[in-house]
Amino acid sequence: MKRKTWLKIVLGIASVALIINTIVSFYFYHLAIDRNQKDFLQGNEDLEVSAETMDVLLDGDWRTWVDQQEFDEWTMTSYDGLDLKGYFLEAKEQTNKVVVMAHGYLGNAMDMRLFGQYYYEEKGYNIFRDC
Repeated sequence: MKRKTWLKIVLGIASVALIINTIVSFYFYHLAIDRNQKDFLQGNEDLEVSAETMDVLLDGDWRTWVDQQEFDEWTMTSYDGLDLKGYFLEAKEQTNKVVVMAHGYLGNAMDMRLFGQYYYEEKGYNIFRDC
């Protein structure tokens, strides 16, 4: 075969591979990263919440607990110039234990209120949470 024919075949295969890669990339971005309802998580038995857990989630003062605390705001600039901010709450009794709370990708800091209240009141930890 001539050199031009081989070049056309290679460029054709590369073009098709690039198109497929782009389509697959958009699919997985939408599936995993894009903030939306994740249909594949619906009906998953591993994600079902027990009645006891629902009682804790629906009752109690954990929703307003954070608003009643006096967190110190901590800020710093990272080595690459990003402004970082978090909040620190010192335990009632002095301790060297600190729980660092960070929400997941699709969450926010308020999702961690229940855990913050638990570690602060039940375990006596200092709390550091992100924004």
